[in-house]
Amino acid sequence: MNPITILFFLLSIVCSTSCSPPNRTVKVDIIKLDSLFTELEKHNLGMGSLAISVNDQISYQNSFGYAQVEDSIQSSTETFYRIGSVTKMFTSVLVFQLIEEGKLNLDDRVNIYFPEVPNAKLISVKNLLNHSSGLSNYSDEPDFQKWKYEAKAKKELLDVIAKTKPNFEPGSRHEYSNSNFLLLSLILEKVSGKTYQKLLNNRILSQVDLTKTYYEASADTVSRKSRSYKYANGSWNLQREDIAENYLGAGVIVSTPSDLLKFIDALFAFKLMEEGSVRKMISTNQDYGLGIFKFQFESDFAYGHEGRINEYYTTLIYFPNSKLSIAYCTNGIGYPRDDIIKAVYQISNDQYYELPNFRGIRSSQESLNEFTGNYASSIMPIEVTCEIENGRLIVETQGTPFETTRISENYFANEQFGYFFEFLPEKGILLIKETDNVYALKKK
Repeated sequence: MNPITILFFLLSIVCSTSCSPPNRTVKVDIIKLDSLFTELEKHNLGMGSLAISVNDQISYQNSFGYAQVEDSIQSSTETFYRIGSVTKMFTSVLVFQLIEEGKLNLDDRVNIYFPEVPNAKLISVKNLLNHSSGLSNYSDEPDFQKWKYEAKAKKELLDVIAKTKPNFEPGSRHEYSNSNFLLLSLILEKVSGKTYQKLLNNRILSQVDLTKTYYEASADTVSRKSRSYKYANGSWNLQREDIAENYLGAGVIVSTPSDLLKFIDALFAFKLMEEGSVRKMISTNQDYGLGIFKFQFESDFAYGHEGRINEYYTTLIYFPNSKLSIAYCTNGIGYPRDDIIKAVYQISNDQYYELPNFRGIRSSQESLNEFTGNYASSIMPIEVTCEIENGRLIVETQGTPFETTRISENYFANEQFGYFFEFLPEKGILLIKETDNVYALKKK
């Protein structure tokens, strides 16, 4: 499953979304946020930077861990991160700007620009924006793993999409695909006569003073750009990076959390697009907007996007009811990203939040009994058995037992392998989390 789809599913389980709240008053608990990121860094459960704004003003920033482990360069508010698919929001803005100028239309068919694309006569610009084109995700193709470290010409990238069999008829459903936004990038270039990089610089970056955001060309070397890592065997291990230009408007941008806040706040202040265009952009179906997604948080909601490229993970969201914006970039993930965003939301809204105790909480056997039993997924071949052994909860799957540490009332961790287990006893649900993946299992 796509990480964005998984997050929607997770939030639908743990949150009530029956109504929109009145305007909220935001009160950021700086001490509690600092404590959270101090613990994550201390236990090697993440590295990255976070920024929060309220009413267009930055109210909190924090960086933890290293931007470059090998050179002992610590992360700071000036550290750059690849933002992956958050780039798609920038691409959508460029599309709407050209629509406002009468150079594009949401109903334009792809065959006008690239007739060689499968189903080009049936796919509209709108289908590309809301991932309902049916085009297969070119970065999921087996051959992509062979050439993702090689710079490809734009014609070569177009040929990859043109040769790939579609997954479904355009407009029949939504399915996340990088092909949609690579194609939109090429359409933007064809219509405007300018490169995506020039469009980005002239129409967005220079317009709202995003001085810490840039298009990552293949030859770029920026000293303040972080590197991405995976934690294993007691250390952070450097990961090889894809060629960002192979993604174009699907994932080519590098930025900082503070600049991302500038961008999303400018978007919802109608500084980049007309109000009517923003309203079209956020008009959602099954949480898919036009280059943006809707995220549910308890009785509140936000608009934004998530991104991943290599081991860089980014979340950028805006809550219209409180004008709260959150930008989180990580170059090394351990503790699940959606848990961090949920924690930041609760702490920023003066809600109760229990800091995880990664040293472990002593538990009686009686308090662990409610978690024992067999759990299975209804959509994936995953089954686990939870048992108590020597006063600890053991989660076993496919014959492999994982000893856990209780870090909060219903939450357990196996830090050695990076697995986290959240129980919802009243619903009989177990959520297994690993990096950015979440699997929901039901008790038998």
